[in-house]
Amino acid sequence: MKKFLFSFFILLFINSHLIVAQPIEFMQFKGQHENEYYFLNFQFIGDQIEVIVFIVPLDSKPGNSSYFKLKGKSDKDNFVTLQSDGEQLVSYVGKWSNEQFQGIFSPSKNNSFQLDCDRIQIENTIRFERVYRNASQKLLPKDKNSPEAIIEMNLTLPIKNQERNYVQPYSNFYGWAAIDSLPSVSFEDHMRLSMAEFLTQYSQMSTIEGEKGPSFQWIKSMDGNVLWMYQRFVSHEKQTYVFTGGAHGMQHFSLGIFDSDSTCFLTSENIFEVDTSDELSALLTMTLKKQLGKDENHSLVSDGYFMEIIPVAENFCITPAGFLFHYNSYEIAPYSFGHTEIILPYDLVTSLLQPWLKEFLVNNKY
Repeated sequence: MKKFLFSFFILLFINSHLIVAQPIEFMQFKGQHENEYYFLNFQFIGDQIEVIVFIVPLDSKPGNSSYFKLKGKSDKDNFVTLQSDGEQLVSYVGKWSNEQFQGIFSPSKNNSFQLDCDRIQIENTIRFERVYRNASQKLLPKDKNSPEAIIEMNLTLPIKNQERNYVQPYSNFYGWAAIDSLPSVSFEDHMRLSMAEFLTQYSQMSTIEGEKGPSFQWIKSMDGNVLWMYQRFVSHEKQTYVFTGGAHGMQHFSLGIFDSDSTCFLTSENIFEVDTSDELSALLTMTLKKQLGKDENHSLVSDGYFMEIIPVAENFCITPAGFLFHYNSYEIAPYSFGHTEIILPYDLVTSLLQPWLKEFLVNNKY
């Protein structure tokens, strides 16, 4: 199978389109308005700007932190208009420099205020680029009306001259199969093999005895992003959408913390002390109830959740607001609930952290 997939790479050169990888420049800012801190992670990709805004209450009360994703462009005078894609319209209009970002922040249609932020100088040895690749494969290549499978990847990866030490951990994070048997191993090889596997599965549907295969197309998309950079740590987010039939497609979010010192993605065992899962579950449950506006004795099951106590997920990362935990559809609640995110402020979990991380956070405050 691997030999076939390797030869299938030749077809991918024909059926896929590679946009030249674009380097990403990061700038991070911090500001304050009334009783809240605002942390901004700017990502400059060509003429595009992607910004993630974390809102953190000064009192660090659980259930009150949040974040938004904004996009826009910068003109020659560094003036930008940033907007969200979601149902709740959030915008930030202003001007950036190497030292500041000053502008009007609008968290809702009827609420706007001046928000000026200063640059946070954070050193990080890893440089990243955004890589885009897509490919397609018809179910019946000789039939112009044949349905097809379409796959695309828009990923944030370490730049090529740094990739040697990072290929394996990032390949694991993006869910790519091991290809140690191939003569050269690179991010590009992993991306091609992942695409080939998806397209091959689709093309093989036409060989089912007595069938012509599905009459609909398959779709798979994968987006990778950096949520925050914190000295040696890089918090990543991966969004995957797959449709291969059924009532609806499935969207899956994965979070991870890459540690440049150990060149690996950290697990809960690296972060938290042994035998603290029960305490973490209690904090996650309490925080979720506060986010929902419920009291501590409220039954989550009565609202439709699958359990009363929220389990500790390996799906988490570090943010300026604390540890962000993500639960996908069906993990703790029905599909109709969508995804659930819970932010645990650092003050809540300090006593549960491994000593080395506790010391790092104390010595690297913003």
